[in-house]
This record gives sequence, C-alpha cells and structure tokens, in this order.
Amino acid sequence: MQNPRIARTILSEPHAVDLILFLDKEGKIVATQLKTIHSNYMKLLILARKLKEKGILSIEEKRGPRLTYYISLTQKGKKVAEKLRTAREIVGD
Repeated sequence: MQNPRIARTILSEPHAVDLILFLDKEGKIVATQLKTIHSNYMKLLILARKLKEKGILSIEEKRGPRLTYYISLTQKGKKVAEKLRTAREIVGD
C-alpha cells in the first residue's frame, strides 16, 4: 500500500532515472538500445512514452525497410538529467 503523503512522480517509475541518465550519456539512441537498461523492452518503451508526455524526451519515428524509433532528451530532459547527476554525486552513487 502506498503512503498517501508521498507524491508519486514520473521519476518514481522503475528505471525512469536510469533511462534519463542513459540518454544523457549516450545522446540519441535507437529504441532497441533500451535493452541495455533492462531486459523488458516493452516496459521501457511504455516508460519512454510516459516521459515523452511529460516533455522529458522525444521519440522520432523513421520509416524504411523497418520502423525505427529514435529516442533523445529534450531541453527539459537535459535539465532533469543534470539535477539527477548532481543528486547522485551528493549521495555518492
């Protein structure tokens, strides 16, 4: 049961912080690279779409022989990543 006094945010989602910091480090990635964060690709793609709705990252579709998704941080996402890196440095992670 969740504590009603603790607000849940998009950053509370499993792997959200890892995904943001991975994109900050790598830049634009192909969606299949999400597997380097966690083996459940579909779960991470759903998370990426939620982060897109919040304006933290962008997802670009490219059609060719196959449909390819490119994922990258927006300016807002880069600011979030900077704050997350700072928090990790303070905590010592």
